[in-house]
Amino acid sequence: MSGPKSGWIIVAGGSAIVSLVIAWRSHQEQQRKVRAAQSLDMQRERDVSRAAASVSALLHEIEAQCKQIHHEHATAYAAEDLRTWEQQIEGVRTDFARLMDKLDQARQQFQATSESTQQTGQYDGGFFDSIDFGILRHRLSTLQDEGIRIISTINVRQEAERLNQELTEQRRQAAESQIALLEFQGALQVLASLPHTVFAPGSYASLEQRATRIIAEIERGAFQDAIILAHTLQQEGIRQTDAVRASFAKWQQHHDQAAEAMRITRENLISADQTLLEHYAPKQYAEIQQQIEALEHSFEAIQSPTHDLTLYETLIAQSVVIRETIVQLQTTAVEDDAKAKQRREVVREVVRALEGMNFNVGVRLADKNDPFSDFLVAAGRPSGQEWSLRVDYEQHIHMETEDGTHGADCVKDVKDLQQRLEGVGVHLNMTDWGRANPNRPKPGNGAEKDKEEKKNYLSPGVNP
Repeated sequence: MSGPKSGWIIVAGGSAIVSLVIAWRSHQEQQRKVRAAQSLDMQRERDVSRAAASVSALLHEIEAQCKQIHHEHATAYAAEDLRTWEQQIEGVRTDFARLMDKLDQARQQFQATSESTQQTGQYDGGFFDSIDFGILRHRLSTLQDEGIRIISTINVRQEAERLNQELTEQRRQAAESQIALLEFQGALQVLASLPHTVFAPGSYASLEQRATRIIAEIERGAFQDAIILAHTLQQEGIRQTDAVRASFAKWQQHHDQAAEAMRITRENLISADQTLLEHYAPKQYAEIQQQIEALEHSFEAIQSPTHDLTLYETLIAQSVVIRETIVQLQTTAVEDDAKAKQRREVVREVVRALEGMNFNVGVRLADKNDPFSDFLVAAGRPSGQEWSLRVDYEQHIHMETEDGTHGADCVKDVKDLQQRLEGVGVHLNMTDWGRANPNRPKPGNGAEKDKEEKKNYLSPGVNP
């Protein structure tokens, strides 16, 4: 050969260029991870802020209930219960203020860290992970139910007082039956505030229908029968309410666990080395992304309370499998990348050895879209010697040349190359052309055709 073929990059100073490329890619990957971590913290801040707003709104509703009771001068009808209730509200208000202070501090830390990240390139997130308004929301929900009960109690006692002032013995019994009816209706209102249609279908309608019997007994003057029936139905309503609350709490637990599983799975994917996965396992990486999106869509479709808790259990189990797959893909990609780096070192040693023997050298990847394909090395001298070498993914080297073309000089050069490579711990496996490339024409099919096949096999490429 008179020189390198058109388009080939002659290996000279390749290590410095590769080092720069690797450093640049490492910097880009670090920046991506920093942006991903900041994005997670911003999303967490939005979620926490929405939760804080929800708790604040619920707290204001309960405080309005309390003010209404005081405004109507009804505190005496449930003084002890009201005092305990107000103390609990004050406790929640204090805890809410403490959490809001913690949220403000976290926002300041996030802002300061984000600004310093622009200079240092380093980012340690997780400022909002320890802030949880869920417990406060649960406490307020309980206090809201207690407020409904207290107001119902006050209404009942106010009505009882009014009736007791007017009634004779007969009217007193009638009043007691009315009180019993009101107490039953209060229990029914609590049940109505819960998702009874899901966890106790038909229970509310049944109790409401049976309430007409209480009214009928009162209208015909059977006050004692009305009282007994009202108390019986009231206890039934309380049992139904407790059952619905228990079922709803169980559903809420499964729902929250599934939501947490979705969040962790998405974070695991973001935390993985996207560059390595897209390079060494693009198909599997794309499939994992599709599976996570499908999982999130499935979760969005079951946001309402349901008896079928297996839907959430299935999502949680699937998310665990996906996370394990991400870990396995990441581990395999790291191993593949290490092996690829080792192979590039082998190719560099081959190039150095050939250049040391005064060969002009060109290198390319057999398939630029397949990082596992062979590295192809073409070497030539002005004297006419042309060699072809192939380095597979397992770092095995195969050399291909035409038997008898250069006689003893060729054999001598091959041994020289083998010795040079053995000196740096690289083994060269010498084969004939036919075994190395089964698609090459057999000897005797024409020198021009043979030359063209070799040209196609070693078209110009890039330095590894």
